[in-house]
Amino acid sequence: FATLGLHGKILTSSFPPLDWTTHCQDPVDKTWHAIGSKWRNSRCMDCTCNRCCDAYSTPRQFPNDCVSVFDSEACVYRVHKRDDPTVECPIFGSVGK
Repeated sequence: FATLGLHGKILTSSFPPLDWTTHCQDPVDKTWHAIGSKWRNSRCMDCTCNRCCDAYSTPRQFPNDCVSVFDSEACVYRVHKRDDPTVECPIFGSVGK
């Protein structure tokens, strides 16, 4: 936005015309959100103006012949056979969310 400065010069600012009493900024994406709203940022975190937390759980216990891979588009871990990614594996324990 622009404001009129001394001697009639136009001053510009990279700060959006938002009031911190009505909006907050996501610490990761630097996007602005209304107070009271909820959103998911690009690091798969569910956020409010007060805090952000992981939107997924992390598998900790699964068969030894399996591997966990994070799908950043779906914000989930996929656990599958090491030698065949088309075969999903059971998850016996996880942390988070």
